[in-house]
Amino acid sequence: MDNRLFLIDGHALIFKMYYAFLRHPMINSKGVDTSILFGVTKYILELIEREKPSHIAVAFDPPGGTFRHDLYPAYKGTREATPQLVIDALAPLTELCEALKIKVLMVKGYEADDVIGSMAIKAEKEGYTVYMVTPDKDYGQLISDHILQYKPGKAGSDREIIDRKSVCEKYGIADPRQVIDLLTVCGDTSDNVPGVKGVGEVGAGKLIARYGSVKGIYDHIEELTARQKEAFEAARDHIELSHTLVTIKTDIPIDIRTEDMAVSHEYDTAAAAIFDRYEFPSLKKYIGLTSQEDTASQAGDLEIRMLTPQDATIAARKAGECSVVTETSGDTIFSEIRRVIIGVAYEGG
Repeated sequence: MDNRLFLIDGHALIFKMYYAFLRHPMINSKGVDTSILFGVTKYILELIEREKPSHIAVAFDPPGGTFRHDLYPAYKGTREATPQLVIDALAPLTELCEALKIKVLMVKGYEADDVIGSMAIKAEKEGYTVYMVTPDKDYGQLISDHILQYKPGKAGSDREIIDRKSVCEKYGIADPRQVIDLLTVCGDTSDNVPGVKGVGEVGAGKLIARYGSVKGIYDHIEELTARQKEAFEAARDHIELSHTLVTIKTDIPIDIRTEDMAVSHEYDTAAAAIFDRYEFPSLKKYIGLTSQEDTASQAGDLEIRMLTPQDATIAARKAGECSVVTETSGDTIFSEIRRVIIGVAYEGG
């Protein structure tokens, strides 16, 4: 089998699940919102089942700031406060990944982008084909013959594999590394990175295609239109900083060997125990234990019957208290989310 390493942008996936479940959150019997944990875990397990990578790892942003905040305190300063659900998801997700024998990558002072960028370059040199699982366009700068972007699909759509040809055609550039120059000119409003005012993605692409780089544009600034020249002159003081901020690091030290990221299909009881704790019976099929088998092994003297919704409602009312087990419907986690009742437990006849 070819060595194919999938590097997952963990925080991008967390936010994707946060918004996917925002209107219909999953709340377990203890009153805990488990939406993000369920969504991210299911996506990763589905990815392994569908794509069959030989190696896999998940990268998360570390708590606290990064070197970019040190360089530019206003970095990401316009964003709203991170939702508490997103913050609280990191610890249990790390625990679950470890139980599933999936390596977690996190380096203090660096974003997940930098960790993935550095790991991707390292793995490529070792002969791996690398898939960066993220919707973030910034990763386009890392794409090469053996480093690809695996962009998760939205509801009802398939994933997109972005290669060297597609990223160059999208922006009209000659080399993916020129994405850095393009982002420098455009800036990034979501990260509060200043660019060249009035120059958008299309205009930046044309300038980079013509002059090769930001430096090339400034070397030929007299050839620009009066409006463009004025805009680039106004940006001169911050353009180098912007270039640094949008450049993904590819040389940070990572203490985990690529071969240690091999996918394991030998799961121990730790993963099943966590699924039980958070009430994710449907995920057990991915680790070789079906919900039905697990229920049968623990049922003991319980009586299990098939009931119509009406009979289940009557029985639950008679019992006074009951537990309701629900799952989400849809072929993938990005499909329309609907709640489906699959079981009702109650005491009594």
